[in-house]
Amino acid sequence: MIPVKGHTNLMRDPKSGAIINMGGGKVHTANRAALQEERRVQETRLNKVEQDVSEIKMMLQTLIER
Repeated sequence: MIPVKGHTNLMRDPKSGAIINMGGGKVHTANRAALQEERRVQETRLNKVEQDVSEIKMMLQTLIER
């Protein structure tokens, strides 16, 4: 592989002449971190909704018993 001038993450394949991006791992890692954060936010939101529904259910049961 031959480095491409001015681009630290690009290499040229001497046989085919193709330019290959060698820095994809950083992007993948950043995407994974963003997805994990989004999942954490969604789980937190779901837990809150479940708590709210439980509270509403208890209030309705209290009203029915009166």
